[in-house]
Amino acid sequence: MSPAIDNTFFNAVAAATIKTIRDLCQIDPALRQPFDKGQKTQEGFAVAGLIGLTSSVVNGSIVLCFPKEVFLQLMEKMIGENPGEITKENEDAAAELLNIIFGQAKVVLNRKGYAVQMAIPSVLRGGEVHSSYSSVHKVRVYPFETPAGQFYVEFLLNEHPKEADADAGTIPVTSASARAQFFKPIIDSTVKTLKIQCGLDAKPGKPFSRASSDDYSFDVAGIVGITSKSLGGSFMLSFDRDVFLKLVNRLLGEAYTDFVPGCEDAVSELVNIILGSSRAILNAQGHGVQTAIPTVIHGDAITSKFEQRRPAIVIPFTSEIGPFHIEITIEN
Repeated sequence: MSPAIDNTFFNAVAAATIKTIRDLCQIDPALRQPFDKGQKTQEGFAVAGLIGLTSSVVNGSIVLCFPKEVFLQLMEKMIGENPGEITKENEDAAAELLNIIFGQAKVVLNRKGYAVQMAIPSVLRGGEVHSSYSSVHKVRVYPFETPAGQFYVEFLLNEHPKEADADAGTIPVTSASARAQFFKPIIDSTVKTLKIQCGLDAKPGKPFSRASSDDYSFDVAGIVGITSKSLGGSFMLSFDRDVFLKLVNRLLGEAYTDFVPGCEDAVSELVNIILGSSRAILNAQGHGVQTAIPTVIHGDAITSKFEQRRPAIVIPFTSEIGPFHIEITIEN
């Protein structure tokens, strides 16, 4: 990690995590020894809150990950009964907890000059879901012990946050037509990238606004935050398992029939290429989109969910190997 990313940042989030869980769930989580992701075996999660981080010192994302039994125990403490399963009705608690943690840490950090910006968390839910990141980036994991087991806070931080390009005036992205113009380079870049990298003819369908987490599910996805002068949000490229494996086989010239270690990195690379290509076009228009690092998640029938104040636009694609989706969320 960069010297700029010192323990002040981690300690603020860790302290806010302990306080939030103690206050809302009447459980005293014990912080265990932090580690770099990959150094230790880490249990998959059933539900997680994910939030983008933008500040004057560091950019990146924070993921609050709960295995099923831990989350259900916390829910029992919060509402007085164990719901038995994680559902679309109670999954929001993961985002709500992260929102409170982030807000408390933000107050502490901004007093120290970090200038952390507000952000809105999203929810990820599936079977046993695992996260992974490019091997060139260190991800710091903070494990917390509870009577039901451990949960984790993962920090993916850019060591050298870059300033937004400032070669043109800011273009407001508030109307439907302005958003369509913002999305177009991303859609075009998706088509072009998959054609060049995988020989895939992908055709975008009619975009729709995400109504609920049940609209569609996926087994692997690359997610990256969007930070710009015009808007904030996120971009997600997601696939079902069979479609993704066919895509990887085209990309790498392999014949995989199931996930193997490292194959999920392919979606991270595709997201990097798509956002890099579209970023050049958007910044020429004055949007000042910053670079970011993708997070990869994989599991079974994962769903994502965002608050109503954070619209999610889904663009379905068809191709000769099957359908897939991109999803863009907006924080004006």
